[in-house]
Amino acid sequence: MSRNLNYYRMILRKVSFDRELFNKELSKANQYLSQDDCRILKLWLEGFCKKNDHLNDPSTAKKTIN
Repeated sequence: MSRNLNYYRMILRKVSFDRELFNKELSKANQYLSQDDCRILKLWLEGFCKKNDHLNDPSTAKKTIN
């Protein structure tokens, strides 16, 4: 797990109160992380979004991340 992945997970946790901001930061993460880190982030997002119901929307992370 890279430092960048840890950084983006921290950022996503902090901005999870706002769906638009969350998606914007997720989009940035998708651009800058390696494919392996994107896969790990996707798995993390599945659990994180389940805990944060307001993020479970068709326009959220699950569609944004590869």
